Amino acid sequence: MKAIYYFDEKTRIFIGSDVIADDAAVPENATLVEPINDDLTGMYDPTWDGTKWVGITQEQWENKHKDDSQPGMTITSPSPEQLMINQLGLRVAKLEQSQSKEGA
Repeated sequence: MKAIYYFDEKTRIFIGSDVIADDAAVPENATLVEPINDDLTGMYDPTWDGTKWVGITQEQWENKHKDDSQPGMTITSPSPEQLMINQLGLRVAKLEQSQSKEGA
């Protein structure tokens, strides 16, 4: 099994991920490249440039979404625990991907 990462065909913005069989073809609107930074941290609004994912800074993301909240709602940053869980999930996915390559 291998992880694939989908992007919108028009905007090329990341829209989700999936796992497919090792011998399955990667769809045209997907890539095997993970949308993470070199230090294994997640990206803000990753966009596929044809060879790699490009993200924006946290400040740019916050400015872009500052008016997204609805009355009575507060936008909060992820807690340290949520960030840690996200990082662990990324590491597990990377480990599973490397193990599936070794078994092939």
